[in-house]
Amino acid sequence: MSAAGQILDAIVTAAEAAVSGLEAERGLRHSQELEDGVMPHLFLIAPAARREQLVYRQIATTHRIEARLVTRYETQEASLLKLDAIQAAIDADPTLGGVVDTAFVPDDEPLEDHRERDRIYSFFIETRKVA
Repeated sequence: MSAAGQILDAIVTAAEAAVSGLEAERGLRHSQELEDGVMPHLFLIAPAARREQLVYRQIATTHRIEARLVTRYETQEASLLKLDAIQAAIDADPTLGGVVDTAFVPDDEPLEDHRERDRIYSFFIETRKVA
Protein backbone atom coordinates (compact mmCIF):
# COMPACT_ATOMS: atom_id res chain seq x y z
CA MET A 1 0.00 0.00 0.00
CA SER A 2 1.22 3.52 -0.71
CA ALA A 3 2.43 5.78 2.09
CA ALA A 4 -0.55 8.09 1.51
CA GLY A 5 -2.91 5.10 1.64
CA GLN A 6 -1.48 3.98 4.98
CA ILE A 7 -1.90 7.48 6.39
CA LEU A 8 -5.49 7.76 5.15
CA ASP A 9 -6.36 4.36 6.65
CA ALA A 10 -4.82 5.39 9.99
CA ILE A 11 -6.83 8.62 10.04
CA VAL A 12 -10.04 6.70 9.21
CA THR A 13 -9.37 4.36 12.14
CA ALA A 14 -8.64 7.21 14.57
CA ALA A 15 -11.65 9.29 13.51
CA GLU A 16 -14.12 6.39 13.61
CA ALA A 17 -12.91 5.46 17.10
CA ALA A 18 -13.26 9.07 18.27
CA VAL A 19 -16.80 9.81 17.05
CA SER A 20 -19.63 7.40 17.70
CA GLY A 21 -21.35 6.31 14.49
CA LEU A 22 -18.92 8.15 12.22
CA GLU A 23 -18.30 6.63 8.81
CA ALA A 24 -15.12 7.74 7.09
CA GLU A 25 -13.88 7.09 3.59
CA ARG A 26 -11.25 8.09 1.09
CA GLY A 27 -12.43 10.28 -1.74
CA LEU A 28 -15.37 12.63 -2.04
CA ARG A 29 -19.04 12.36 -2.87
CA HIS A 30 -21.74 14.99 -2.84
CA SER A 31 -23.30 15.12 0.62
CA GLN A 32 -26.78 14.90 -0.87
CA GLU A 33 -25.93 11.36 -2.08
CA LEU A 34 -25.50 10.17 1.51
CA GLU A 35 -28.30 8.42 3.35
CA ASP A 36 -29.23 9.64 6.82
CA GLY A 37 -27.95 6.33 8.22
CA VAL A 38 -24.34 7.08 7.25
CA MET A 39 -24.13 10.33 9.21
CA PRO A 40 -21.92 11.79 10.48
CA HIS A 41 -19.52 11.21 7.59
CA LEU A 42 -15.86 12.10 7.03
CA PHE A 43 -14.25 12.36 3.61
CA LEU A 44 -10.46 12.37 3.24
CA ILE A 45 -9.30 13.87 -0.03
CA ALA A 46 -6.30 15.30 -1.84
CA PRO A 47 -3.36 13.82 0.10
CA ALA A 48 -0.76 16.22 -1.30
CA ALA A 49 2.84 15.23 -0.54
CA ARG A 50 5.96 17.35 -0.32
CA ARG A 51 9.43 15.83 0.01
CA GLU A 52 12.59 17.58 1.09
CA GLN A 53 16.13 16.44 1.71
CA LEU A 54 17.48 17.06 5.19
CA VAL A 55 20.97 16.90 6.65
CA TYR A 56 22.69 13.51 6.36
CA ARG A 57 20.64 12.62 3.27
CA GLN A 58 17.44 12.06 5.23
CA ILE A 59 14.18 12.60 3.39
CA ALA A 60 11.24 14.27 5.09
CA THR A 61 7.82 13.67 3.55
CA THR A 62 4.95 15.91 4.55
CA HIS A 63 1.37 15.04 3.62
CA ARG A 64 -1.45 17.58 3.79
CA ILE A 65 -4.84 15.90 3.69
CA GLU A 66 -8.09 17.77 3.26
CA ALA A 67 -10.86 16.42 5.45
CA ARG A 68 -14.56 17.20 5.20
CA LEU A 69 -16.87 16.37 8.07
CA VAL A 70 -20.53 16.20 7.07
CA THR A 71 -23.30 16.20 9.66
CA ARG A 72 -27.04 16.23 9.09
CA TYR A 73 -29.78 17.78 11.21
CA GLU A 74 -27.30 18.76 13.92
CA THR A 75 -26.61 22.04 15.63
CA GLN A 76 -23.37 23.84 14.98
CA GLU A 77 -22.21 23.01 18.52
CA ALA A 78 -22.87 19.27 18.12
CA SER A 79 -20.96 19.27 14.83
CA LEU A 80 -18.03 21.20 16.30
CA LEU A 81 -17.80 18.71 19.17
CA LYS A 82 -17.29 15.95 16.59
CA LEU A 83 -14.58 18.01 14.94
CA ASP A 84 -12.91 18.50 18.34
CA ALA A 85 -13.07 14.74 19.00
CA ILE A 86 -11.28 13.97 15.73
CA GLN A 87 -8.58 16.51 16.55
CA ALA A 88 -8.21 15.12 20.07
CA ALA A 89 -7.82 11.58 18.70
CA ILE A 90 -4.98 12.72 16.44
CA ASP A 91 -3.40 14.68 19.32
CA ALA A 92 -3.61 11.58 21.53
CA ASP A 93 -1.74 9.43 18.99
CA PRO A 94 0.31 11.82 16.86
CA THR A 95 2.15 8.95 15.15
CA LEU A 96 -1.16 7.42 13.96
CA GLY A 97 -0.12 4.04 15.28
CA GLY A 98 3.46 4.36 14.05
CA VAL A 99 2.58 5.21 10.44
CA VAL A 100 4.13 8.71 10.64
CA ASP A 101 6.50 10.57 12.95
CA THR A 102 3.95 13.26 13.68
CA ALA A 103 0.40 14.20 12.72
CA PHE A 104 -1.64 17.22 13.73
CA VAL A 105 -4.57 19.42 12.82
CA PRO A 106 -3.24 22.95 12.19
CA ASP A 107 -4.80 25.89 14.00
CA ASP A 108 -6.54 27.04 10.83
CA GLU A 109 -10.22 27.67 11.45
CA PRO A 110 -12.39 25.02 9.77
CA LEU A 111 -14.47 26.32 6.91
CA GLU A 112 -18.18 25.81 7.47
CA ASP A 113 -20.70 25.36 4.67
CA HIS A 114 -24.31 25.02 5.73
CA ARG A 115 -26.60 23.53 3.10
CA GLU A 116 -30.30 22.72 3.45
CA ARG A 117 -29.95 19.94 6.00
CA ASP A 118 -26.19 19.38 6.10
CA ARG A 119 -23.28 21.11 7.78
CA ILE A 120 -19.92 20.58 6.09
CA TYR A 121 -16.67 21.43 7.82
CA SER A 122 -13.46 21.48 5.79
CA PHE A 123 -10.16 21.25 7.64
CA PHE A 124 -6.65 19.90 7.12
CA ILE A 125 -4.57 17.18 8.71
CA GLU A 126 -0.81 17.33 8.27
CA THR A 127 1.66 14.49 8.76
CA ARG A 128 5.43 14.21 8.56
CA LYS A 129 7.78 11.26 8.33
CA VAL A 130 11.57 11.36 8.15
CA ALA A 131 13.45 8.43 6.65
